[in-house]
Amino acid sequence: MPLYLCRVIGDGKTPETAFRPAIADFVNRWSVLDARADATKADGWMLVRVKDGVQVPARALDDPRIRAVDKALVEGLGVQVDARLSAKKIESLCARKLLAEVASVRIGRQVSPDEIRTKFAD
Repeated sequence: MPLYLCRVIGDGKTPETAFRPAIADFVNRWSVLDARADATKADGWMLVRVKDGVQVPARALDDPRIRAVDKALVEGLGVQVDARLSAKKIESLCARKLLAEVASVRIGRQVSPDEIRTKFAD
């Protein structure tokens, strides 16, 4: 299953310019865990799972705002990512702590479990 750490884009002022992961420029079926420190600003990252069957174009992988995440890293931390990043799982403090660790490793700064939020796009 494809997982990516993506910069946040958009200005959050309208539905058309809502905050979303950079990979949304390339695909339209994804789920995210929001790792921004301030949800009112575009500054930050989102952990993204692209829906099964959705092809991510090669040019997306060349975009510096998008970083592939190794599934083994996520599961090695004890997080089982299923067909959809589940809001119920994210409510679990343990899952939020583990995902914060994954984000911290990939982003290069410490991410607090309280910074992890969910959003879905179908």
